Parts: sequence; C-alpha cells; structure tokens
Amino acid sequence: MLQLVRIPLKKTVEIDLKREFADIIDSTFYQVSSIFNDDLTTVNRMRDIVVASEISEKTLQVLKGYYDTLRSLLVKFPDRQINFTWFETLSHRSISKSSNLFRFELYNIVYNIGALYSHVAPEELSIEKLKTSCKYFQMSAGCFDYILNSLDDDMKDLFEEKALLSLKNLMLAQAQERLWLKSVKDSMKNSIVAKLAMQVSLFYKEAHKMANISRIVRTELVYTMEAKSRYFAAVAYYRNALHFGEKQEFGNEVRSLREAQYNVLKAGSNSDVDSFKKEIADSLRVCERNNDLIYLQAVPENCPVVKSVCMVKEILIDELQDTSSPRCTILFRNLLPVDVIESCTAFNLRQQKYFEDHVRDPLLALNKLLNASIPDNEVPPGMKHISEDDWMAYSDALEESRMSQQSLESIFEQTKQLLQKEVDADNELRTLHGSLRWTIPKVEEMSSRFNEKINKIQEYLIQGKAITEETYEIFNTVDKKLITTELKLPENNDPTSIKVREATKHRYDYIRDAEKNSIDNRVLPKVVSYHKQTLSLDFEALFQEHLVSVFQQNLAYVRAERDRNNELIKELYLRDQSNPLKKLQPRDLLIQDFRHSLQLLEQVKENIEEGRRFYDSLYQTVVALDEEIRQFTSERQAERESLIAKLTT
Repeated sequence: MLQLVRIPLKKTVEIDLKREFADIIDSTFYQVSSIFNDDLTTVNRMRDIVVASEISEKTLQVLKGYYDTLRSLLVKFPDRQINFTWFETLSHRSISKSSNLFRFELYNIVYNIGALYSHVAPEELSIEKLKTSCKYFQMSAGCFDYILNSLDDDMKDLFEEKALLSLKNLMLAQAQERLWLKSVKDSMKNSIVAKLAMQVSLFYKEAHKMANISRIVRTELVYTMEAKSRYFAAVAYYRNALHFGEKQEFGNEVRSLREAQYNVLKAGSNSDVDSFKKEIADSLRVCERNNDLIYLQAVPENCPVVKSVCMVKEILIDELQDTSSPRCTILFRNLLPVDVIESCTAFNLRQQKYFEDHVRDPLLALNKLLNASIPDNEVPPGMKHISEDDWMAYSDALEESRMSQQSLESIFEQTKQLLQKEVDADNELRTLHGSLRWTIPKVEEMSSRFNEKINKIQEYLIQGKAITEETYEIFNTVDKKLITTELKLPENNDPTSIKVREATKHRYDYIRDAEKNSIDNRVLPKVVSYHKQTLSLDFEALFQEHLVSVFQQNLAYVRAERDRNNELIKELYLRDQSNPLKKLQPRDLLIQDFRHSLQLLEQVKENIEEGRRFYDSLYQTVVALDEEIRQFTSERQAERESLIAKLTT
C-alpha cells in the first residue's frame, strides 16, 4: 500500500515555434525576425524537449526554463496567434484540448512540472530521501494549486477543476504519507503516528471524492485513492488502539481495532493490505478475549475520534512565487513588447489629436474670426474659387448622405418587421391553442425593452432626414457659376490689410511646420529607452512630459497670436470707422456675393461631415438592435417549437 502514485505527464502536438514567432515578428513588429534567430532557435529547442517529456531532473529544469521563457513572451508577443494542443493523460482515452492563448500553454507546462515532481520524488525510505520526497510532493501540489487559482473564464473549459483538486490532494496525501513513514521509522508515540495517518487518510479521501466526480480520471486511480484512504484510516485507528492499550483503556482499544478492521477490509487486496488485515484481526481477537475474560471494560458504541494533524501544505516553486515581472529577460531582449508598440501607436494618435486641438484648430479659428472682421466688400486672404471637381465632390457627398439615410431606414424597417412577425405568430398560436395552454408570455410583455430604442431611433432618423434636406436646400442656393469662376481682383494694399494677409499666411505656414515637427518628434524613442531601463509598461507620465517638450513653443505662439488677432480686429474696426461711407460698386457687390456663397458652401461641408458621423453612429445602434431582436425572436421560436411538440403529443 506504500507504492507511490506518479501522475502521467500531458502530451502535446509538435509546433515549429521558430517559424511561428518569426512570422509574428515580421508581420506585427517594426523589426525583422532574422536578428532574433538564436533566440527563436532556443525557444524551439526548449519545446522539443517538452514534447519528448523524458522523466528526469534535467527535464524538470528545462520545463522551468521554458515556463520562464513563456512568461517573458506573454509580455512581448500578442496573444491568440499560435494554436496549442494538449492531451489529457488521466483518462483511458485521449482527450485533446486546443487554444491560441499563451496562458493555455503556460498552465500545461506548470501541470507537467507538477506531474514531473511526482515522478522524481525519491521512493527510498532513508530519512533524507523521505524529507526530499515530502518536499517534492508539496511542490507538485503547489503547481496544481497555482493552476486552480489562476483559472479564469477563458481557461475553465480547458482545465477540469475537479481533476486538479483531486491531484492536489493526492500529492498532499503522499507528502503527509512520507512524514508518517518518518514518524514510524523514528519510533514516535502511537498517538502521534495515528494523528499523522488520519490526515493522510483525509487527503486521500478528498482526492477520491473529486476524482470520482471527474470526467477524466481513470477508474483504477479512483479505486487506488479510495483504497489508500481506507488503509490509512485503518492505520490511524490501529495505532490509536495501541495508544489506548498503553493507557489500559481496553474498551476503547477494542472499539478502535474494530474500526480499523472495518476500514482495512475496504482497502482492497495486496501483500501489504493482506498482511495488515491479519495483524489487525489477530490483535482484535486477543483484545476482545482479554477484555471479556479479564478487564471487563465496556466497549463504546461510537469509536473514539482520531484527531488529524496536518504537517504539509502546497509549496509554490520559485518560478511561480513572483509573477509580477518575467524572470527570463535574456531572450528577445531587444524585441519591443507588443504593449510598447500598441502604446506608442495610441500615443501617436493622441499627440496628433493634441496638435489639432491645441495648435491647428485654435489658429484656424483665429483666421476665421479675422476674416469675418473684414468688410463684406473686401477680398479676404486666401479667397479663391473652387474647381468643377470640387463642386461635384460636394454634390456626390450629399447624395451619399441621402443614400445612407435611405439604407438605414430600410434596415430599420426590416428590424421592426421582425418584431411584428413575432407578435403575429404569437397571437395566431395563442388563438389556436388558447391562452391557458399557450403559456409562453406575450411578446408585448417581453419586448417592452425594445420599444424605447425603436422610438428613439425613429426620432433620430426624422432629425437626420430633415438636416439632409436642409443641406440640399442650402447647396442649391449657392451660385455655382460664380463660385467656380476665377476672380481676378486686386487685393487691398492699405497697411492693415497687408498685416491681415501676412498674419493669415504665417499661421497657415506655422501649422504646416508645427505638424511636421510633431511627426518628426514622436514619443517612441523615449518609450523604448524608458522600458529598457525599467521594464515598466506605464508610460503615461513620460508621454505627458513629452507633450510639454514638443508643444511648449507652439502653445506660446497660439497665445501670442490670440493677442495679435485682437489688435488686428481693432485696427480693422478703426480703419473702417475713419473711412466715410461710400456707394457700393459692382465690384463690391460681386465680392459680397462670392463671400456669401463660400460661407454657404462651408456650412454645407460642415453639415456633410457631421451627417457622416451621425449616420455611422446611428448605423451601429440599428445593427445592435437588429442583433438583439433576432436573438430574442430566435429564442422565442425555440420556445414555440418546444411547446407545440409538448401540446401535440
């Protein structure tokens, strides 16, 4: 009964990790895989050893090294890129599980580390070997406990918790068993040996309980756990009986021996068990005879309880104790983690948005405000006609907006019809079978949550249609011939007009140069340097400092131009006040009409852009509602079919 249980290692499908990771680097990172050839070869060689799964201390060290490597790869490589397949080995038949998550590979490696510890635990009975064996079994239990505590929704379907709980308790049982053996070899008191044995039995009992309801633990192992639980319960009661004999509590001794015999008879049959059965039977016969003839002590109905003493617990190996940062930092040292790349991409977008919000748009707004302060009969800086192609682009964009509106209305109507069809089907069947027999709730009672969304979308569609038609009307009022004809009018050359033109042009030039400077000064080099120094992936503070360094002068320029704008607007006002009123000439009227048409066209452009964003957002809302209603009607259909089948049988 002292034969140890060794957990079979899981098997896996071979994968060319060198090629897989090389493809990921070439397709995802801004680096080439060839410069990491040695690292790729090392990772591939590690997994080849994992596939071979030889039982040795050397393999154990390789598994730990591969685990550390996987931890570092989790940080550097994107998930869901490589498909891993592993086979359960606890059952009679091969059960495969597959996943493209790195954690699936990681936890299977931890599983095999735990299984391998159960194999390399010494079976010899010397004191030192017993200590080593006890420690290894606790480390094995720690591996299974680590997996159990790490399982999330993605992993729970890939690892059976009952099997892991069973294996953890099995390893703790064998660790406690090693200590029990040591207590026997050290000739400890029977009471102590009994308590240690009882805890062994309890661990085996819990392992058997979980294995018995597991779908993947083979029957022989389930029987072994139960037999060992019974055997060590018998040992505990037998040793406790000896303890009672020493204290001359012969009634308790007899009752404990009977309990020991009850358990050992359920412990199966082998040489150890059969020998122990005979020993218990002989002891019980002698004790009962002596008590009946000599001591005459009452034998209690209930057996005295043997209190267990637990001397073992799960031990986390060093590799599993600190998971906050990877232990292996040698491989792919110069490969930027995908989180760094993704962070920099996000920072680039934020930097561009910062430039637009704090530099470009404020300067454009100042120019617009300045142009609006120029008298209607004067040519503002940059005023020019548009081409025929530009005009057609406006026309096409408006037509596209109208088509988006019509397409969305069509999808929305189909969605509403889905719900109405469900109402009609429910009413028809309720009439056919009667309300008492047709027990499915009315659609109206179940679909109230959709009505508010439908009404809201209906309002949005009406508003969108009204804005589209209004934009068409504005566009049709624009004088196409005027706006597409090049005007050759001399610009005003008074000092104030010259200042306005120069200020406007300088701002456009400044926007162009500032944007180029922003593009040339991205945060990537700083992030890379910071990550190499700290291994941290929190770059927010660094990015904020970067924004200040890049845009500090730009923001000062915007503030200065705001003051300059106020001065120029004031100059324009004073200039116009000092000039006497004069009769408008045909040239002045032409400029007024041209500027008015440009303003209308600008309004059309703004409406088109806003409409595009509006319909894109509304489309997502309608599609989400459509999916929700389809799911609702699908579930209702299944309920109908089930009830119809029940009513017609």
